[in-house]
Amino acid sequence: MPFHEPASPCSRSWEPRFLEQNSLLIGHAAWQGYGHSGAGMLMCELAEPVPLELDWRYQSVSFSRQYVGCDQVAIHLQRLGLGPEAINPSLSTLKTYDPSREVVVMLCGHGCELIALLRNLRTAPPACFEQVERRWSEFACAVLS
Repeated sequence: MPFHEPASPCSRSWEPRFLEQNSLLIGHAAWQGYGHSGAGMLMCELAEPVPLELDWRYQSVSFSRQYVGCDQVAIHLQRLGLGPEAINPSLSTLKTYDPSREVVVMLCGHGCELIALLRNLRTAPPACFEQVERRWSEFACAVLS
């Protein structure tokens, strides 16, 4: 899953749960961003550190979402302090991924930096977009931006 993960508090134990719990919102934002800007990366910034004792069945992690078009990804990653070891694989992936079936996502905030290509999604981004739009009242309180 990850293709860039520097030494950071990303533990690889909470990330899959976070991505699964928020898959519809992530797919929705990715497809919406793709519609506006073309290929790009979805930046998910955590509002707070993920507690080790988080019960994923009843609790969630607040986060904001920002879609960054391909032409701005390198600049955005540089501003976050990432170097060529993160930027180059990200740009290569953005040239070849299929936005209708995959999402390039970065989890960041509170010392965590993880960039991943999400494949074999249970729900494809266009379907995520349709579901979230149709059921917006269920998701509105979970969205910071």
